[in-house]
Amino acid sequence: MKKYNLMLGMAFSAILAFTSCTQKPIPLVYSVENTSAEFPAIELPALEQLQVNPTLPDPFLFADGKNRVTSFKDWSRRRSEIIQQLQHYELGAKPVVELLRSIISTNSCLSSSVSPIDDSAK
Repeated sequence: MKKYNLMLGMAFSAILAFTSCTQKPIPLVYSVENTSAEFPAIELPALEQLQVNPTLPDPFLFADGKNRVTSFKDWSRRRSEIIQQLQHYELGAKPVVELLRSIISTNSCLSSSVSPIDDSAK
């Protein structure tokens, strides 16, 4: 039994080493806030029309109920669906916030001005 476990552990280690060398690392930080903005909005029924589900839903099943996530590329689309569902049923839409720049004058502790950031000057 110990020999079997050792062989199984070695095989598992070899698989992990091979897959870690052939795949790009999953990013922990993205350069944009909403990485799912390119995906279309999904159809979301009214709260009263949802079916009761006594168990947790399958996080890898797309909202259409037909397809499943099979790759990291698919996950960004599914993540977009989850975000849309959370905002629709739980949180509400995320407000669009205008970026502001605050400037505090060195002449006075109480003097400050706030102005919109002009991105067109870049």
